[in-house]
Amino acid sequence: MDIRKLLHEYWGYDSFLPYQKQAIEEVMAERDSLTILPTGGGKSLCYQLPALIREGMAVVVSPLISLMKDQVDSLKEMGISSDVWNSSLTVEGKRSIEKKIRQGDIKILYLAPEGLQNNNTKQMLQSVDISFFVIDEAHCVSQWGHDFRPLYRSELATLKELFRGCGIHAFTATATKVVQRDIIKQLNLREPALLEGYMDRPNLTYRVNLREGDNIGRITSILKLHEGQPGIIYCRKIDDVNKYSEQLRARGFENLRYHAKLDDEERHNNQTAFKGEKINLMIATIAFGMGIDRSNIRFIVHTNMPKSTEAYYQEVGRAGRDNLPSFCYMFYSAKDYRNHIYWIERDTKRGDVNKDKLNQIYNYCAVPGCRHKALVEYFGQKYKGDGCGACDYCLGEVELIEDAANISTTIMKCVMGVRRFGGGHIADVLYGKETERVRQYNHQSLETFGSMHESPSVKYIRNIIEQMVGQGILERDPEYQTLSVTQKGKDILEGKIMPVLAKPPVVVRTREIMRGRRERINEYASSYDANLFNKLKQKRSEIAQRIGKPAYVIFHDRALMEMAARKPLTEENFLSISGVGEAKLEKYGEIFINIISGYVSGNTTEN
Repeated sequence: MDIRKLLHEYWGYDSFLPYQKQAIEEVMAERDSLTILPTGGGKSLCYQLPALIREGMAVVVSPLISLMKDQVDSLKEMGISSDVWNSSLTVEGKRSIEKKIRQGDIKILYLAPEGLQNNNTKQMLQSVDISFFVIDEAHCVSQWGHDFRPLYRSELATLKELFRGCGIHAFTATATKVVQRDIIKQLNLREPALLEGYMDRPNLTYRVNLREGDNIGRITSILKLHEGQPGIIYCRKIDDVNKYSEQLRARGFENLRYHAKLDDEERHNNQTAFKGEKINLMIATIAFGMGIDRSNIRFIVHTNMPKSTEAYYQEVGRAGRDNLPSFCYMFYSAKDYRNHIYWIERDTKRGDVNKDKLNQIYNYCAVPGCRHKALVEYFGQKYKGDGCGACDYCLGEVELIEDAANISTTIMKCVMGVRRFGGGHIADVLYGKETERVRQYNHQSLETFGSMHESPSVKYIRNIIEQMVGQGILERDPEYQTLSVTQKGKDILEGKIMPVLAKPPVVVRTREIMRGRRERINEYASSYDANLFNKLKQKRSEIAQRIGKPAYVIFHDRALMEMAARKPLTEENFLSISGVGEAKLEKYGEIFINIISGYVSGNTTEN
């Protein structure tokens, strides 16, 4: 069967994304495989399409129960028979689905991991024709991954033995070389094909800033910049979720919350409202988003530094899944590092691994350079290009300190001169601020006292100190928070290596940057008819509410934008829109063509 024909007939696409065709061919060849594709790379299609061709039923094992229903809803909208098998089903619901399975009426079954612990479920699966197994979020089986789940690994370890002859295909968006090897070992994959896509996501723009205070002013500026667009603000603590939610609501930004202390009903209702596009702003802990398949999230804000680069990559991956321009903002501070290291040092099994991961994400925040390049190289790949044009550094929002060697030397001399003091006190000494504590220890008499008095502020100096800590030039004692010079710092003092430091942004420069960001966002919006897009989006929401499914299951934003740009008036032209297949043409073609036709002719009556 022609896979390109199926691609257009069901998914409405004319071509495959990178590595999709190869992944499909490996599934068709009945050999084990491990595929790593970035979010938005189209992992699900790599196993959904072969399931249509292969005899029997494909089983997709996933730890994300809330995501299963969305996947099944999308497949059913395309006319593909599929269902879920998890703890949310009633006894009657399980009987009904089991009957369909035994009759061969289901092509793709989404299975929760605990199903493999149930003997009845295993016996049922062993009694029917299974085409292949898929292990989604495969990084969770690895003890070296950022989201290790021991139970997930133990439930999947015997899969190869229980279902002899069935191919197993593991998929993930994040896996370093060490994690890849561990996935293959834990799943007992036999001579698997390894397909690793390019980890860069060029549609995302990354920005990282040192956090100052509660940051509510800067977050407000971001929300004004993305007015009316869907986004998520991530907080480390539940108290911060409640605080930001209340403060932003008071400033006119409607939002909902998501965290573990909300009752089940409120959490479910809030998540459903966000998925259904009834609300566009969610303030949440990092637990939110793992089961969200909303493709048009336009911005992600981290109010704290994540615990690892993998965690950060996974969380920002929830933005721009439709491959349209989206924006990622992160605010970090030394306090984030201290909070993470407190728990890491109490982990006797994975403490060293997680500490290394924490140091690497801190380094990512502190080192001025291309953010895209840093993320790609973290996963062991070479970055293709000289600059991304989509991060604070490459957009010229970060200015480098020209005499970084002299500045860093001055700061290190002060650290060695005061001995056993933290960053705040050292910044006061360098700025020449005679505080009571400075006088108490007679530090106003040091050679370095006031040596950076021309800096805009004490905060400015603190920012540079934090960069030096993040880059491993200075080291902070985890218990007393005092600073000392590392071996890397000594190498700089001896002229063996040259440091790279960034100028902390000042208010005037920040305003210029925000104006530039707004201009770039407006420039993209001018590529399609925004008024028509809003009309199409409104109709999509009406249909979604009527059928009780997320709006993006009907059409992604990308498809609506293409309709608003090309204005198709015939079924043939409508079918040529990316994301419109035969099933969706039959269901929705006439409705959306009528809206476009009415808009083009000036008739605002919508059928």
